[in-house]
Amino acid sequence: MSSRWFVKGMLLGAVAFPMIGSAAASVDGTSRSPNVDGTKGARPARTPNVVMIYVDDMDFDELKPYDYRKHPCYTAAWETGAYQPPQDDRYFEALHWHPPGERPYFENPRQYTPNLERLARAGMRFDRFYVTSTICTPSRYSLLTGNYASRCPALEPAKEGAVKNIRWNTPLAPNEDSLVKKLNRSGYTTALFGKWHNHFYEPGAAKPYTWETVYEGVERDDDARDPKVQSLIDEGYARAIAHLKGNIGFDVVDRFYAGNIYQLGLPKDLMKNNLEWITEGVVEFLDQKHEQPFFLYWAINLPHRQNSVLENNSDPLATPAGFLEKAPEPTVSRAQLKAIMKERDVDPQQFTSAWIDAQLGAVLDQLKQSGLDENTLLLVVSDHQSRGKFTCYEGARVPAFAYWPGRIPAGSINTDLLANIDIAPTVLALAGAELEAEGMDGENILASLEGKPNSAVRDSLLLETGYTRAVVSKDWKYIHNLPPQHVLTALEKDSKNTPRTTGWDGAPGSTKWGVRYGVDAEFAAYFDTRQLYSMESDWLEQTNLVGNAAFEKTEKQLAAELQRLMAGIGDAMPAHPGRAPSPADRLKGKPTNAGTYLEAPDVSNDVPGGTGKSMRFGMNKGKKKSGVQYGDILDSGAGTCSLWLKPNTMAGQDYLLKTSGFKLMCEGPSYLKVIYKKGGNPWNELGKTPVAAGQWIHAAVTWNEAKRTVSYYVNGSLVASKNDADLAGLSNGGINVGSFSLADNTDKMGNQYDGLIYDLNFYDRELLAEEVSRLALNP
Repeated sequence: MSSRWFVKGMLLGAVAFPMIGSAAASVDGTSRSPNVDGTKGARPARTPNVVMIYVDDMDFDELKPYDYRKHPCYTAAWETGAYQPPQDDRYFEALHWHPPGERPYFENPRQYTPNLERLARAGMRFDRFYVTSTICTPSRYSLLTGNYASRCPALEPAKEGAVKNIRWNTPLAPNEDSLVKKLNRSGYTTALFGKWHNHFYEPGAAKPYTWETVYEGVERDDDARDPKVQSLIDEGYARAIAHLKGNIGFDVVDRFYAGNIYQLGLPKDLMKNNLEWITEGVVEFLDQKHEQPFFLYWAINLPHRQNSVLENNSDPLATPAGFLEKAPEPTVSRAQLKAIMKERDVDPQQFTSAWIDAQLGAVLDQLKQSGLDENTLLLVVSDHQSRGKFTCYEGARVPAFAYWPGRIPAGSINTDLLANIDIAPTVLALAGAELEAEGMDGENILASLEGKPNSAVRDSLLLETGYTRAVVSKDWKYIHNLPPQHVLTALEKDSKNTPRTTGWDGAPGSTKWGVRYGVDAEFAAYFDTRQLYSMESDWLEQTNLVGNAAFEKTEKQLAAELQRLMAGIGDAMPAHPGRAPSPADRLKGKPTNAGTYLEAPDVSNDVPGGTGKSMRFGMNKGKKKSGVQYGDILDSGAGTCSLWLKPNTMAGQDYLLKTSGFKLMCEGPSYLKVIYKKGGNPWNELGKTPVAAGQWIHAAVTWNEAKRTVSYYVNGSLVASKNDADLAGLSNGGINVGSFSLADNTDKMGNQYDGLIYDLNFYDRELLAEEVSRLALNP
């Protein structure tokens, strides 16, 4: 066919998508790899073709069919004031790969994407489509397996009581029975074009084979036109193709990038994106006669950040296979696209969107010309957004479209909760291979694609990235960061720095400008362990509702749902997840031999029930006062007291811990309770808990003068919390531990507690609920 493979009408959006009959198609089969039994499966009657287009980091503000103001993206966050990053070019260059003067948000948000607009008019637009992991490798793993990335056999087991760490470490292994191999057995031809980025995993290999080692022996400063260098490039490119055919199962592999261009180990002059070169191969594949149905996986390797002028002048001769002798010649050249953009007042920074859109137009046109469109399901999905990348925020919600004349309602908008893990089981169902989809985490969403009523397949969806897990529903999002202890330690150490550079993965940022991808500047509560957001009113995720009493029930329901979903894929919730309090916050002291301690006794090395440093308090031990008194040491506006108790007997009603605003008390023989003072009124009960004699119990009280809050915890769980503007000064005048309740002075109401107190510690801030739960771990 001619290398001029664009249709002029596509440029201005003038060509419609007519519903015409399908035509038979064929590939000659010479590039076909054998299946498990060495043969292709039989083709069920009239099974459709599938074109799966996976776009790299496409955001809602980068294409016109979406109103960016109603979807999570940089420009919406910036326009509403939710995103206010440092206005320093070096910040955006370091964290977002933008040149000086360019930002990830758009002051001029106009886009030129006529083919995506027409695709939305002729097909379906999705408003709540998610990817289950928000970085390239696990997102693609889930797409091609129908499973969560945490199921990847190559993933290291969870450590230190945390969850698995999902990064760029989820390769598709040769022994995995992926969508590609399942379709091969079902009689499909499978083809790959574009970006792979799922490694070249070879278990037991002498050395790792990754996208960075594809071109062995080639250096960045080599001359790519040197025949010796080109020979090494040819060898590396051919080896990668052989792996993708022989181990992964693709029949056709052409015009592909092993990973991101800057990772490939190529000469720097070849580290360029060349969309026309890839699209030319896709169009030529579609132009062939196909005897069997096909699955075409076309992974577009841009934008891979927010749109940037850095892509506007990429060399059209440069490819990962070497330099072309002649550039592809589309009817719509890059120069023509730029001219139209200028005429329509579209910022040059948006060229990448228009460039991608033009490639889509070429493929849509070829489907029509080849008579394939009516029997082909075409899906366009972003692999994740750039805002919220490597998190479980709404960067997991992505632009997505479906087109299939006669099957998918034209101009429809789908609001079902769908995901990339649903694509594999849906494609297998279309291929007549439903049994092949058994055991997949995803669901068959064909009824939802066809717009049938009551077709929703789920009420909630699990998201997973790094050590973070989340559950999202139609109305809510609940996020829980679940890292191991070494990450908590790294976070605590980094918390003293400005700016902070360590995120929830525990790895220090690659630059001094902030956390990886600048996510801490995008989400106000990024460093909160648990987060709750309304998806109806706060889809930019700026107001964390955890701790808000009005949403406590919702939080508990979603936390339970998250635990259920994690258990469903074998990803157990750690027994005591959360953030450990900083040792630097703890106020240490030494017990004295007499009755009054001027500092907090530190017995943190003791073992409950042992004979070591537990403080023994009891009845009838003399006349001296055995309480602990604090003056200015904790006369601050916020704090926490944490202690273990093992009572033998309790009696009366007086305090174990006292401030001017609240008391932790024993009540009779079997209760611990907290009371608080409101203004000048008498003491009011906050909450109480039964206590069994002879058993250890952990109690903690937190307070915050400025917030007027006091909270009571037992064994790591919140018993009660009070937030009231009329609460009395919570810590004015110092703090007393014990006094009469721990006293042996029977003339002053003593003898109310007989037993042990262990690990009595004070912290000079109000600890979070997750931190208290860590303190309640049984030592």
